[in-house]
Amino acid sequence: MDFWIQEFVSNYVVGCTFTPAVTFAPMIANLILIGLLLVVAIQVAVLGGVYFKLFSLSKDVRFEPEFDDNEACATLFVSVIICAKNEAENLKSFLPKILAQNYRYLSEAIAFEVVVVNDASDDATGAVLNELATKNRHLKIVTIDAAERRGFPGKKFALSRGIAIASGNWIVCTDADCEPASEMWLHYMVAPFRKDKRIIAGFGGYKRTSGWLNIFIRYETMHTFFSLYAFAKAGLPYMAVGRNMAFTKEDFAKAEANPTWEKLPSGDDDLLVSLCATKQNFDVVAYPESFTWSDAKSSLKEYVAQKQRHVSTGKYYPKKIKALLGLFALSIALWWPLLLLFCLYSYPNNLLIFVGFLLPIMFYVGLMQFGAKQLRERTNLLGWLGFLLCWTIYNVVLAPYILWKNKMHWK
Repeated sequence: MDFWIQEFVSNYVVGCTFTPAVTFAPMIANLILIGLLLVVAIQVAVLGGVYFKLFSLSKDVRFEPEFDDNEACATLFVSVIICAKNEAENLKSFLPKILAQNYRYLSEAIAFEVVVVNDASDDATGAVLNELATKNRHLKIVTIDAAERRGFPGKKFALSRGIAIASGNWIVCTDADCEPASEMWLHYMVAPFRKDKRIIAGFGGYKRTSGWLNIFIRYETMHTFFSLYAFAKAGLPYMAVGRNMAFTKEDFAKAEANPTWEKLPSGDDDLLVSLCATKQNFDVVAYPESFTWSDAKSSLKEYVAQKQRHVSTGKYYPKKIKALLGLFALSIALWWPLLLLFCLYSYPNNLLIFVGFLLPIMFYVGLMQFGAKQLRERTNLLGWLGFLLCWTIYNVVLAPYILWKNKMHWK
């Protein structure tokens, strides 16, 4: 090893010696150690500055908003928007649970409406909606014909049509295949509006089933939520999940008027946050009864098609967000091969340094496990470490392919 490396070891790791298990050229050995030091420095900075905020979850999951005894609460009329394309079975199963939400004025009158946009479905979606409408006066139906000229690509057109006829200024969005966690879901999701928040992100989870793909999807969904939560708490909101989010009509109109809005068929959730959210007007609801639950994709092909819609907005995130997310993901991707090379070169002679390089990742994995427990999800530390390796491979291999294959329709 070169002199400065020897000096670093003698000063900071007493009693360790460098007897390589595999012989590398001194310059390569230096680069390995320097690379690991930079990677760990990035991880420590992002973990300390952003992801440390995840500890706030322990307080937020216990938050239970109560009905206010004032007229302001009674006048908060909410419109729930659902865009549906060939969703007859899902609407039959889950729409009644949304229509039955316990969100009422003090007079017990229903204080919300549900607007379902039937986007050129060719199954029994229309018949299911018409039957439900006869029993639920607060259900509105918008039907888009297949031949109708679209002002926006993909789902954005259906969403725009639904919000245009919505009576409420406060909008809550979910999907046809989403099941609210409780009859108080809507009440919890709109609670931050009464604190002058304008954009609200909730958790849209996936139900637990068997199979490795289901495990990865559930871990990834939690990981995504933890990231948006931590960044929001750090004053850097950048995304939400369209399966469970809320916003005002004014903010939607502002986002819709931006030239970026019509460039993608989906991504309405992330774009809305990127274009309109601030530290002051954005909030995250983490109370378990505010969650929605869906069935995860059961095949890799379906999952990749879904991710094509989900990840296409990343390039429109604010520059600071892209830099932090990109650096952190890169640091994790480089950490695996660099640590392996370090082990080949010097482990176990430099055990203390090796442990030092492990600590940030183990802290990150511990944070993920802590967050999962707050969400009442069944995970473990080994599962999170395995997910992190799979997530790294996904970022290196699958994500570029998904971005390259981006398509201009939403179903």
